[in-house]
Amino acid sequence: MLFSGTVQDLSLLGKLLACQHQKIPSQHRQIVNGVMLTCGLYEASPLLAIKIGLPMKSGIGGGLLAILPGEGAIACYNPVLDRIGNPIAAIAFVELLAQKLELSIFH
Repeated sequence: MLFSGTVQDLSLLGKLLACQHQKIPSQHRQIVNGVMLTCGLYEASPLLAIKIGLPMKSGIGGGLLAILPGEGAIACYNPVLDRIGNPIAAIAFVELLAQKLELSIFH
């Protein structure tokens, strides 16, 4: 069975993880965001957690989801992956956006 979705679908999933909602208990959202922050980008997770400061998850299809806890989500797509399997341009975009808008959860 093949599943597919759009960047908009990904952003709606991110919204569920970012904002309080009756469908997902707060504790479960916090756990998922913590896992995304520490291992959502494979081996690059620790470095990018410090560098960008947002829970993120990439997929081998090129999708990237970044969570802004309590605010919303950033979803993007780039099919060109680095050697680890993360979308290169999507991570660069989120990094630049996070720096310019001071979105890091560590600020």
